[in-house]
Amino acid sequence: SVARWKKYICLVFYFNTNFSVVLTGAVATFLVVLSLLGLLPTNVYSESPYPKTWVFSAVCVPIYLLGVFFVRDLGQVCWAGPSIFLDKTCIHQEDQYIQSQGIRKLGAFLAMSER
Repeated sequence: SVARWKKYICLVFYFNTNFSVVLTGAVATFLVVLSLLGLLPTNVYSESPYPKTWVFSAVCVPIYLLGVFFVRDLGQVCWAGPSIFLDKTCIHQEDQYIQSQGIRKLGAFLAMSER
């Protein structure tokens, strides 16, 4: 059986990567403009003819990860998006006892869902 956290990570990246890439691209574009205007600190000791700044790494990586992991939570607050139910990820597939408990609790889960 695959660990629950691995299933979660897989689903999070599958459903949220596109939004996170667009969000991170928008933030990076904004940072490029700020950098070109000289409003960001740069590394002047670099041998590269282009100024380098640590701000891109410090901002873009966390923005991407926050987008990947929390865009659905934000979406529930701001807009209604598609909901999914995957019983294979919710009900244990190998341990018969845990599987029967999951099946028995399925009615309560569905009663609490919107559809």
